[in-house]
Amino acid sequence: MSEQNDKEIADKIWVDVPNKRGIWDPTQEDEELVGTYLKKVSAPYMGRDNSLYCMESDHPESVEGKISFYGTTALNNLMEDALVGKKLRIIYKGEKKTGDPKKRPFKKFNIQALLAPTDPLYKKYTEGINENSIKNESAPSLKTNDDPLAAATVAHYRTLFKVPPKEVTAEMVLQVASEDTDLSPEDMSKVKVQLAAMVKADEIKAK
Repeated sequence: MSEQNDKEIADKIWVDVPNKRGIWDPTQEDEELVGTYLKKVSAPYMGRDNSLYCMESDHPESVEGKISFYGTTALNNLMEDALVGKKLRIIYKGEKKTGDPKKRPFKKFNIQALLAPTDPLYKKYTEGINENSIKNESAPSLKTNDDPLAAATVAHYRTLFKVPPKEVTAEMVLQVASEDTDLSPEDMSKVKVQLAAMVKADEIKAK
């Protein structure tokens, strides 16, 4: 019986079982993830809302052709629903320290979409804001010449509350922003400017 077992072992080879989680968590600057954006699912973390994004990809960490990654403030703003079904290239651009040493550095990303010139998103991303939609360039409004990323950040924060976004005040948004460890001091300043413009334009209540 022992000889039979020895023979069975001799005919086989020990092979490492891949230790894959199917999660993309880049650590080196300029690491890329390329694939088709499939869906976004809710993935709360430490009591706060967050998202998990799933892509179809041949990345080495993929499991059965699928890989996911968790959202950051920047990613949550950039990964809009209109991109579902599009081929994306997400590039990790390293970390940026915050002004508060108690807060961890936030991760920076660039996102590119593979689009045909006939795709409405192609025009949106390459031409920016349609000048015909600007009624008054001097008026600080979300419909005019705001910082798009700051506007998107504010819009994202307004969805985190259990009340309708229209009932969320600038003070509430600032509180969430101050607790966001992914938000840099520079971006925090832009959020404050954006909120001030919105309050002035009566698009959000101060308190």
